[in-house]
Amino acid sequence: MKRKIINQLASNIGSANVLTSHAELEAYASDASIYRAYPQAVIIPRNYRQLRAAVDILLKNGLPITPRGGGSGLAGGAVSEGVLIDFSRMNRVLSCDINSRTVSVECGIVYDRLNRYLLGKGFFFPPDPSSGDTCQIGGMLGNNSSGARSVKYGTTRKYVEELHVILPDGRDLIARDVKIDSEQMQVLFAEYPQFEKIYRLISGNREEILKGYPNLRKNVCGYDLKTMVEKLDQGIFALPQLFIGSEGTLGLFVSAKLRLLPLPKERLTSLILFEKLDQVGDATLDFLNLEPAGLELIDGNTLDLIGRERFDLPPSAEAMLIVEFDDPPFDDKVTSLKDHLEKYSLSSEPVFETDPKRQAALWGARKAIVPTLYRLDKNARPWGFIEDAAIPSEKMPDFIRFLNAIFEENGLTCGIFGHIGDGNLHVRPAINLASEGGQKLARGLFDRVYDKIFELGGSA
Repeated sequence: MKRKIINQLASNIGSANVLTSHAELEAYASDASIYRAYPQAVIIPRNYRQLRAAVDILLKNGLPITPRGGGSGLAGGAVSEGVLIDFSRMNRVLSCDINSRTVSVECGIVYDRLNRYLLGKGFFFPPDPSSGDTCQIGGMLGNNSSGARSVKYGTTRKYVEELHVILPDGRDLIARDVKIDSEQMQVLFAEYPQFEKIYRLISGNREEILKGYPNLRKNVCGYDLKTMVEKLDQGIFALPQLFIGSEGTLGLFVSAKLRLLPLPKERLTSLILFEKLDQVGDATLDFLNLEPAGLELIDGNTLDLIGRERFDLPPSAEAMLIVEFDDPPFDDKVTSLKDHLEKYSLSSEPVFETDPKRQAALWGARKAIVPTLYRLDKNARPWGFIEDAAIPSEKMPDFIRFLNAIFEENGLTCGIFGHIGDGNLHVRPAINLASEGGQKLARGLFDRVYDKIFELGGSA
């Protein structure tokens, strides 16, 4: 980046908020994905005024801008050869209205911090990504994030009331739902004619859009035009939905007004250890009929990698399922769950816990996966290049059998874990990506796995 531009930025937002040294840029050259790119500079605004000033300078000079949250994304969304804007210091709770069950926040606030704030008020923001201790609300909006409890609560987009966005042309937009043909809609289209074009494009291609989307519990790939069509059918132009899941391509998230839910009064968490991985797909279909709040898979290879002894897990278990309910009473759920388990081979008796501390211990293995994998030798690390695959629940047994076969065929160890309740798995083959042979193998596996995902009616 030209020194003149750096000086402009420094004079407007302070030199401490403009990073350009090699050591500083090295820290931002990677995120939780396999990708690396050195940015030209990193901007760390402390407030909207500084953000606004930086964006104006960057746009005026034609520099590409990439927003960065906690850097916990798995698809390379937070690395760029342009200019990164690190939102971590724009992290305030702006307001909270329990009567309307909403909270307004700056988009740099960390998910867990927001929920700790809401805990004392008896409410929570539900999406629950496994990276909740590091991921920021802006990143969650960009990725339409969710987590272990998405089988009941859904993804981030379900809980967004309003967004403050800086558009690619530099203008600010408060994105909220507007009624079709209302005065509010006319004002929106007069000021931002691009959204009238988008509205007409979506409404004029309703059938094609609906036909093109797979029927899945969860789909976080691409712009969610399906939800926008469904909202149009209800008489609403759902402008926030256009931006959620857009991964920074349509604008920068400044702040958001989010919907909240009351905290569950009680939870029941069960840990089930299976002798055979190929049984968990069928077990998942059984358990979904019980309407769990959470349903999470960790396979045996992943248990080996994070250390079974750390969590007192038997060596014979090829898979672990965590099943959670939060709608007491639980007696009928436990009885039904045990009835289903009679037809499966288990490594030990299932565990049922209602004590919060013991429940946290049961979830400990799941929370430990990604941090542990990144501490392994990079030449033999299970890499995340097959990400955000979503499969119809009824096809999950077929998908798991396919994964077992393809990795056995190639003599690879592969970790499989994730939100099996909504058909969303992380697939992590252990390949040396530093070698030419490893890269060639990875590309071949990538193509074969994604071909299978689409064959099964999934998305990726």
